[in-house]
Amino acid sequence: MLLRSRFGDPGLVRDKGVPGDHDRLYDVVTEVDDLSERLVLGRIAELCADAVVLAEEGGLTDTDGIRLDTPPAEADELWVIDPLDGTINFAHGIPHFCVSVACWSHGRPVAGAIVDPMVGETFSFEWVDENDRAAFHEGQRLRLGDGGSPHQSLVYIGGGGPALVPLLRRFRSWRRMGSAALALAWVGSGRCGAYVQPGMLHPWDWAVGAPFVLAAGGVITDGAGAPWLARLSGTTGIIAAPRGIHTDIVDLAAAASARA
Repeated sequence: MLLRSRFGDPGLVRDKGVPGDHDRLYDVVTEVDDLSERLVLGRIAELCADAVVLAEEGGLTDTDGIRLDTPPAEADELWVIDPLDGTINFAHGIPHFCVSVACWSHGRPVAGAIVDPMVGETFSFEWVDENDRAAFHEGQRLRLGDGGSPHQSLVYIGGGGPALVPLLRRFRSWRRMGSAALALAWVGSGRCGAYVQPGMLHPWDWAVGAPFVLAAGGVITDGAGAPWLARLSGTTGIIAAPRGIHTDIVDLAAAASARA
């Protein structure tokens, strides 16, 4: 796999932001992000030449990379791609990153997968409707329970600073590791009791992970604790957890997000 073969050799690393652009000043892209995206686009083109693609680096395009104005939620077949989620980790030689590819249709999830090339594992989901959906880890179906006590679980965070301290104290420990897709995969597979991100998640960050958690039996709300709306444009926060843990922490998480 490209990412594994280029680990330790990210090539050119460039900043996406500029001074004064606080949201993206510390966001970077490597030449491997671009190579990975082109590989995924080429494979999608082989499967469906008429598909619409929403990718982190290329934006909303057809499979030839030509920009489109079609609202993503209106596309018959929309592929949402993060070719390298965890780019900063990859750029610094930290083996915690993945590829995330999802297929959506008319604003609803269809299927998707998150592949961790360094560990060598895949998290995936299939979605027919709210009553017919499934999540898998390495082909084995996942079914989350209520999650038990937060005190016996880890929470994976994506930001928030000191405002999150009361929430963090509800858990055994916390991790901030720089990949939203893997954070959601770890919640849906039961490794982490929750993922809390106050904001700034783009659709390619959650297009596989959010339906994966839901298909496994978990609960997703936005960063304010409001019902989850899978908008395929703009940014959002997220609170993801098994049902029991989510009920336990949602007010604390929402309050922390509001102060972040």
